[in-house]
Amino acid sequence: MCSSDLVLPRLKQFTLVGVFEAGHYEYDASLAFIHMDDAEKLFRLSGPTGLRLRIQDMQRAPEVAADLSATLKGDLYLRDWSQQNRNWFAAVQTEKRMMFIILTLIIAVAAFNLVSTLVMTVTDKQADIAMYEAKQAGRDDIRFFDPSMQRMVNERVLMENALRNAAIDDEFILHYQPQWYRDGSLAGFEALVRWNHPTRGLLEPAEFIPLAEETGVILSLGRWVLEHACWQIAQWSASNPGIRVAVNISAAQLRNPEFVDEVRQALRHHATSPDCLSLELTESMLIHDLHLTIRTMDELKAMGVRIALDDFGTGYSSLSLLQILPLDYLKIDSSFVHRMEKGLRESRMVQSIVSIAKNLELDIIAEGVETEKQQALLETFGCDEFQGFLRGRSMPASEASRLLHLH
Repeated sequence: MCSSDLVLPRLKQFTLVGVFEAGHYEYDASLAFIHMDDAEKLFRLSGPTGLRLRIQDMQRAPEVAADLSATLKGDLYLRDWSQQNRNWFAAVQTEKRMMFIILTLIIAVAAFNLVSTLVMTVTDKQADIAMYEAKQAGRDDIRFFDPSMQRMVNERVLMENALRNAAIDDEFILHYQPQWYRDGSLAGFEALVRWNHPTRGLLEPAEFIPLAEETGVILSLGRWVLEHACWQIAQWSASNPGIRVAVNISAAQLRNPEFVDEVRQALRHHATSPDCLSLELTESMLIHDLHLTIRTMDELKAMGVRIALDDFGTGYSSLSLLQILPLDYLKIDSSFVHRMEKGLRESRMVQSIVSIAKNLELDIIAEGVETEKQQALLETFGCDEFQGFLRGRSMPASEASRLLHLH
């Protein structure tokens, strides 16, 4: 968040003032780090002049507190957590609501005793941890540091180090969930990565993919998944030509200028037919640099790779996007399938999604199908492919191979 050489001069200033006011060296205090979150949004709304004015407002504090504030860098400010500054924070929140400003404030507070100068050197680290917690809690929030946060950070560091070594230690594996046609025949699989953690056992993607995305490990992990999926397709195609495997890709992969070449090299390396590989992206990935996304998708399509829009209806896509994106199929999110039987409105929503896909000449797969009744209803809407626990959970490659043999 900020370096100690920026923080310590202000901490010393707080110390002198606090000792002077308290009359002795036993002076307990708290330090607030104030982060202007999403400042670039305000910049787009009001331009550099408006942003500069808002920063000046942030730097103003009442009475003595004004002399104890510091600008650490462009969107980060330091204040003592005195009563005056607590009132200041409440006033800023009120002003934001009155002016409809989308800027959010994240305040991290670390308490310390100024008897020990050693404590001062770690205060910024504690506030940094508290600020991370505030961001994770949804932003526009206040978090006070406590030792449990430090333990969580330590666990996160261990998890991150283990994640970076997981590919080297051959701890990742792919599981495959079957997809089927309405007649029950096997259409293909979705490849889902698992982490065989040395102490925690088999971890689901939700337990490590967010960390991989935050740390950048997702790029190397994505390459690993792509290589192994192409290898598996090649193995299965020898006795089951045309079998398809879908792979989820991340936003970081899609923005990576080397991604198209990585796909091409994986296909060539394993002599995999491009039309057997499907790449699935989510709607939320489309809001960043749409032109680059479309260009990348066009290049992948030119190779013969199929492209899907996953979790359709839960993100930011619009009908106009569906017209311009080079898609092959949509995947109806499982949340729609699960609510489908609750009422006419819910079922008509799913029916509308199927109709849109059909009218745009896109294939469609329904996710999360768990009952025969759900599949029957989806079939009446015109859905032809399904995925879910009704026909099979995700399974190791060996079980998927046996399933292929039966079909």
